[in-house]
Amino acid sequence: MVEARDGVRLATDIYRQEGSGPFPVILERTPYDKSAPSRSEITAANPKPRSREAVAGYFVDAGYAVAYQDCRGRYRSEGSFTKYLSEAADGYDTLAWLVAQQQWCNGRIATMGLSYAAHAQMALGCLDPPGLAAQYLDCGGFSNAYRSGIRHGGAFDLKQATWAYRNALADARDPAVKTALEAEDIEKWMARMPWRRGDSPLTAGLPQPSTAFYHVHSFAVRPRDPAEVVGTTEYGERFATIVSSQNVHGTQFHPEKSSIHGLALL
Repeated sequence: MVEARDGVRLATDIYRQEGSGPFPVILERTPYDKSAPSRSEITAANPKPRSREAVAGYFVDAGYAVAYQDCRGRYRSEGSFTKYLSEAADGYDTLAWLVAQQQWCNGRIATMGLSYAAHAQMALGCLDPPGLAAQYLDCGGFSNAYRSGIRHGGAFDLKQATWAYRNALADARDPAVKTALEAEDIEKWMARMPWRRGDSPLTAGLPQPSTAFYHVHSFAVRPRDPAEVVGTTEYGERFATIVSSQNVHGTQFHPEKSSIHGLALL
């Protein structure tokens, strides 16, 4: 286990020859299970990917040490996973651990990996960690996620939602959360646009509040008994709700803390 600066321990597998070395190191950090085969090893000639052990063995025979690591909050690593946000610091700390604490490391480290593992490489590279000598970024490593990757010119990329759903399901550690996620139909969700905060395929994996509150951005009161309030929430969603006349004074609406409960989104 590699201990990050905040005490969270990151599960890491090391492959190397016997003896003290020292050896140059090849590192891959992944959210997809460091022990599982990587799809980057699939080829037209060999549709079944080689195991991590087999890939590491190839490099070990050539004189390298190989390190595979589960990203924070994924599989055997501790902590909570938030996509992309921990990879720079955790990657830096891993290289510092290799250089400063592992005598078999000769101080020169290369990183590798496909897709998310390429994003993780780019993130740690931005901090100029000790020992970083080379990087092989395969199909990833965006420099501006707002323009492409997470968003495209600002428009949210829905593959991020399907990625989050499938990977939350794959590594769900709470049986109740796993059951709830399995019950969701991700394809049907694509027909339920627009999604709203608290109403998405991932909501099933979160603690469910007993009541829901919406913060009001603007509203108008239709004098009736009971009174009807129409307006928009802070997220721009149109709503209508019925409130007790005692909460309405003329055209003024006074819900508790400017929130209303049980509204109907239009």
